[in-house]
Amino acid sequence: MGLRINYNAAAVHARLNMEISDRLLSSTIERLSTGLRINRAVDDPGGLIQANAMRHHLRGLDQATENAEDAINMLQTAESAFDEISLNLNRLRELAISAANEGPTDTHMLDALQAEFDSSVESIQRIAETTQFGQLHLLDGTMADNTLGLEAREFYASLAHDDTQLPDGIQPGSTITVDPPSGPLTRERIAVTLGTASPPTAPFPPVQTPLNGLFQGSEQLAVAGGETVSVTGPRGSTAITLSASTTISEFVSLVNASADETGARADYDADSGALVIESLHFGSGGLNVESPDLTAGASTVGLLDDDTTTPANGLLSPAADPTVMIHYTDGDGLAQSRTLTLDPLQDDGLTFTDGAFSLIARDTTDGELGSTIALNTTAVSATRETSFHLQTGALANQRVPVEIPDMRPGALGHDAEDPDYPDLLSLALGNALENGDAQKAIQVIDAAIDEVTVVRGHLGGLQANGLESAVESLRVSIENLTAAESRIRDA
Repeated sequence: MGLRINYNAAAVHARLNMEISDRLLSSTIERLSTGLRINRAVDDPGGLIQANAMRHHLRGLDQATENAEDAINMLQTAESAFDEISLNLNRLRELAISAANEGPTDTHMLDALQAEFDSSVESIQRIAETTQFGQLHLLDGTMADNTLGLEAREFYASLAHDDTQLPDGIQPGSTITVDPPSGPLTRERIAVTLGTASPPTAPFPPVQTPLNGLFQGSEQLAVAGGETVSVTGPRGSTAITLSASTTISEFVSLVNASADETGARADYDADSGALVIESLHFGSGGLNVESPDLTAGASTVGLLDDDTTTPANGLLSPAADPTVMIHYTDGDGLAQSRTLTLDPLQDDGLTFTDGAFSLIARDTTDGELGSTIALNTTAVSATRETSFHLQTGALANQRVPVEIPDMRPGALGHDAEDPDYPDLLSLALGNALENGDAQKAIQVIDAAIDEVTVVRGHLGGLQANGLESAVESLRVSIENLTAAESRIRDA
């Protein structure tokens, strides 16, 4: 063996082997301490990919199980309400049968029977309107809406209908067509130009300039102080008291501070001199400004008010209430059409309605003053099926629809097709028992009982076959997938 100077190869070799042993020992101790064979990607890259995919899916399965259990609780809440409605329907039937026994039943007895009948109908109304799961109403028709098509969802947020206003209903699964509206959605506004000369020209006054002495169009404002300007919007009115030193900025701020109360907002553009008050609602929202005479001459002009002697304001730029026509197929298979009109007081003026249908437009504006909403220029569609779904799986589209029809008295009993008493509510409003129409009442009540029974049976089947079985299947999948991940990941 030759002599080596400066390098000890044997020591280097020993150190290398010791570092390898130390690394392997550290890895073994880590696996023993964590209980995992794979602690990081370097331990088993392929195994880590498989195990993480399983872990992600497991988390989804856990959440899907919770979803299904929440849905079961929701349906059980509805079932309890259905049970109470059924008890009231049974009592209504007993009362109607008692009233039908005309021989021994006198007028006073009929009055008493009708009074109890009305009370039971009111109970059904209350149950249907107040049964909730969280904030979701279960029995008032909220969960029996319509599913908007892809193109329709670009312009509209929802299309709902009220079964109490549609005795013939809408054919399940049928198409509802929404025609283009008669015009865009715009807001009312009142605008003037402020300046230091008549007529106002550039340069326009800065926002911190007092209103006193400025020209509004061709009239010079003379604000002495104590004058009150009334701003009215679709939600209400507010009074703003001016002083001789009130600036443009202060006036705008005072209007905007009451925006929630009035439904009106203000803005000033120093580049154009435009002072604007605009409704927060689309449509004819009742915007107005009434101001005292702020001019020294013979004219009667106030701030943002062209004539202080009349309530009407000629500076107002009105906004129309557009209409939209929808077409649908009713429960008898007949084609129907309805015209919906924009209601400026609902949903900030985004709702088209005729009392039976409610079509809510999407606000696609940027929030700037003067912005408008342009809706569909060609017909779009929806389907008469619920938009409510239960996510019962860990993957996309693993869900089931859930629909609970309107259970209010005005929506029950339609199947009897009685022209005098089209629904359960009409039996109470029309005093059917007192009027000797007990036989018709029995038929309407029987139809209502059948309608409620069918819905209960459908929801019971959904719970038993769609949800409870899904929970059991999910739990088995969780157990098996956990074992599979353990085989790959655990030490």
